Amino acid sequence: MSMNSGKENPSIYDELLGRYSKKIVIIDDDQDVVKMAQSYLLEEYPIFDYFDAYDGTTGYSLILEEMPDLIILDIKMPSLSGLEVLKKIRTNTDSNISKIPVIMLTASSDSETVQTAIEQGASNYLLKPFQKTTLITRVNKMLKL
Repeated sequence: MSMNSGKENPSIYDELLGRYSKKIVIIDDDQDVVKMAQSYLLEEYPIFDYFDAYDGTTGYSLILEEMPDLIILDIKMPSLSGLEVLKKIRTNTDSNISKIPVIMLTASSDSETVQTAIEQGASNYLLKPFQKTTLITRVNKMLKL
């Protein structure tokens, strides 16, 4: 009788890791907001990979490189605004990019700004400052956890 060390069928491990490990990109020009969001998410999802950017141009490049499962995106940023980044995501010819769920972050409770983001393809939104439970609820919904 032989013992199965798990090395004989690495595809099961890869499948489980792929199912439970996700990539999240957080783009916000306020480093404190990024660090807070990462801290909240790390507590809840320690196996996930987190990537950050502090402007829209860098953030969009990061999205193309990492192909994340979820994007958390501030609306008002330097270089490219969050709405401009969202438009580039939604109009990308690669459906793996154009269909990535995007949670828009906004300090504006102005319903017109939120409505514009939703109309342009945002999957959800989060008002700043946000609570940990609200962020986790949105992430769970977007990743279907």
